[in-house]
Amino acid sequence: MGATKHLDYDDEKEIYQMRKSHVIPQNNLLLREHSQNHQNDSFYQILRLILPQIDNERGPYGIKENTLAKIYIRILCLSKTSKDAQKLLNYKSPKNSISDTGDFAEIAYQLLRSRFSNEESLNIYQVNAHLDCIATNHANHNQRGVDNELKVMILRMSSLEQKWLIRILLKDLHLGLSHVKILNIFHEDANDLFDVTNNLQKVCTVLKDPSIRLNEIQISLFEFFKPMLCQMCDIQSINCNIKKLEYYYVEIKFDGERFQLHYQNGEFKYFSRNGFDYTNTYGCNGSNGILTPKLVKSLSSKIENCILDGEMMCWNTLKKSYTTKGMNTDVKNLKTGQMNQPCFCVFDIIYLNGEVLTNKSLSERIKILNKMILPQEGVLMKSNQDVVKSSDEIINLLKLSIDNCEEGIVVKDPFSIYKPNSRKAGWYKIKPEYIEGMMVELDLIIIGGYYGEGRRRGLVSQFLLGLADSKKNGDNEPFVFYSLGRVGSGCKDDELAELDGKLRNSWQEVKQNQMPPGIYWTREKPDLWIKPRSSFILEIKATEIIPSDSFALGYTLRFPRIQRIRYDKLWSECLTVDEFTSIKNSSNGKLTAAYATKLSQNISTRKTKRVKNTRNIDNRQLYSNKTKDVELLSTLFKNLEFCILMGDANSLFKNELEIKIIQNGGIIVQNPRVQTNYVIATDITVRVSNIIQLNKYDVVKPNWLLECIENNAIRKCCTDDFLFMSPATCAEISQKYDCFGDSYTEPIDLHRLKQILNFIKIEENFKINIKKMINLDKMLFDKENPYAIFRGCFAYFYTGTNICKNKCEIYKAVFKFYGGCEKEKTDEQTTHFISFVDELPIDLMQQLEIQNILVVNENWISKSADANSRLNESGYIVKICLSLEISITE
Repeated sequence: MGATKHLDYDDEKEIYQMRKSHVIPQNNLLLREHSQNHQNDSFYQILRLILPQIDNERGPYGIKENTLAKIYIRILCLSKTSKDAQKLLNYKSPKNSISDTGDFAEIAYQLLRSRFSNEESLNIYQVNAHLDCIATNHANHNQRGVDNELKVMILRMSSLEQKWLIRILLKDLHLGLSHVKILNIFHEDANDLFDVTNNLQKVCTVLKDPSIRLNEIQISLFEFFKPMLCQMCDIQSINCNIKKLEYYYVEIKFDGERFQLHYQNGEFKYFSRNGFDYTNTYGCNGSNGILTPKLVKSLSSKIENCILDGEMMCWNTLKKSYTTKGMNTDVKNLKTGQMNQPCFCVFDIIYLNGEVLTNKSLSERIKILNKMILPQEGVLMKSNQDVVKSSDEIINLLKLSIDNCEEGIVVKDPFSIYKPNSRKAGWYKIKPEYIEGMMVELDLIIIGGYYGEGRRRGLVSQFLLGLADSKKNGDNEPFVFYSLGRVGSGCKDDELAELDGKLRNSWQEVKQNQMPPGIYWTREKPDLWIKPRSSFILEIKATEIIPSDSFALGYTLRFPRIQRIRYDKLWSECLTVDEFTSIKNSSNGKLTAAYATKLSQNISTRKTKRVKNTRNIDNRQLYSNKTKDVELLSTLFKNLEFCILMGDANSLFKNELEIKIIQNGGIIVQNPRVQTNYVIATDITVRVSNIIQLNKYDVVKPNWLLECIENNAIRKCCTDDFLFMSPATCAEISQKYDCFGDSYTEPIDLHRLKQILNFIKIEENFKINIKKMINLDKMLFDKENPYAIFRGCFAYFYTGTNICKNKCEIYKAVFKFYGGCEKEKTDEQTTHFISFVDELPIDLMQQLEIQNILVVNENWISKSADANSRLNESGYIVKICLSLEISITE
């Protein structure tokens, strides 16, 4: 940056002029000599500033353009409404300068060059030291420390240096060169080493001498390397994409985070796909972290050291299954006892006991992995490798994956070797979004816009998408819209220019702390907003729906892209909240449509014709051969028609249910018809969700069916028997059952009572007082509750000196059993004074009378209990003794 006694400013300036010349000087020997003349130093100190976007050694700064704008406004003592301050805050606006639109560093430089001297002051080492402090303070959530470091740097640097500092902080130097070209100039093997290690510092250290070549790249323990990747594959051209082999391995495409685990002598290290170290989170040994203490037990005693490749997933201990990506791990739900914890799903082993295994075939590595790993549910699990021999089997596994709302499948060549950072080495991923016609298309309306950068400067090239509230005004039009996501890909330049021309006059600037009427967003705020009436609908495709607090709806879309602009649709025809919720719930957030039509194209014509010929045949005939030998046991289900939808994974259970139904006189169909009585399913798959959307059929759980068969009687379905109720059934159920499934008329057994109580969620702050209990008694009984005759009575028990304590305790128990409350001393809440003494002094009686406390003997309790009703106290009044003097003190 600035001149130093070690490095001339002209040499540094030459580096920074790369943006103008678009080349890096080939003759960088001066810089190399400078680096090599310092102990424990390398070209890394310079290269990490030129390529900040690939330097993983330093953590994130947590600084964006808006933060820098506010800091400069404070340092320069600018008014927020001044022209210069608005240029910094609205740096993307074309009003500032068309040539510099979107380039915050250039706009800042134009304002700073007249305010700061041109004398440089900080050298490269000082700049890196300050940047390290900024990253450390950000990691420690010390925002004041971040601001202080920035102020020190800004006040000591020239305007030109600050321009490049801003670009370093934003990790984009606008050089016009990729890191690949820059590393190639540094050393011809630099990219090869970086692809494996993803470590810029190691590249600079190992390859500091340009005359030494890197002949062999070794994978090292406790050093990150880029994992082997999968090639995208289209199922419809699977035979062309995947070479023909005797067999393949097929695995589930995990929807988690790619991780590699390094282990040696009790020490662990965890690296993410991009080389970030998560060891502090998961644990460096068996005594700390949220995963390692549990995982230690799963490694064989024969392992001295190893590197495992896999996916970090989130495991739900209650459901015994993986949860949605992004779910907080190691968090317990106190109401349900449900625990989410990290689970490492390993599918490959790269290094074992000092030997690199990358040149061994996948089948050999899997054999080694199976011997060395002891699976532990929810902690360390191995990926199941299904062995398949044809493309038809691959298609069937993809169907099963879609039914189970999984991300897709991975097909692997069993003879492939492990090639770090290679996407064309024998692994193929097949996901629903790669198949034409497989994705649900969402019609979302544009409610906001973002200025573009680079060649799209001055254009609104990204859009904030929204959907309409289901409520409508008097003109039958929506009037409230919620933000759902942000999209910028999928549009060609000419399409984007046409859309920009249509919307240009309708955009309005977003005012600070002011929300446009009828439009709601949260943290993700656009540069511009537009009235929905003046906007257009975009047809969006995405892979799934995921939770997000950045948008007003609480959800967003994963990997959204614009399919087309719907000029043919009215603005009021966009997707509504209710429709979106239905889509989300029908497939657990996966935006995959029914796959039967497209995948069936891969099945032979002969099979297609056979299905076509039987399309109009009664569905019962399809099962005539299958069930013709089934013995009729009863007529329990006579004239009742069932459709069993279980999916391929539960085919045995499906067949079992169908046979039981036929044995009891029922009718089986493969697709529900008008006369179908029940659709049976265990969960909501894609096919079941399509039937639900028809809003005609009741979808019932198989437990109800099995219970009916066991008791040889058809029980009426309760609310918890349904996966989905048709509108007619819902109306009928609401008349017979309360919201917890408790029947208004039919008696229930203990098992059913427990089920109902499990549905009732007790509010944490819920408290019931005596008055509410008395009112409840009046509602349930004509006069008083015979089991709570003393409800509302607060009694003090006086035994004197000559009475048996056991007798008193019995009366207290009876009093409490029937709803009464005992008082330790008389106070304003006390209603009764229970005396086990026949006579009391007059002064005490007068005192109790003033306090409105009734004085009765113990017989009032026993007689009332015998009568199951609270008797009048007048018949049990204690006598007054004029000569007796006693006092009660507690």
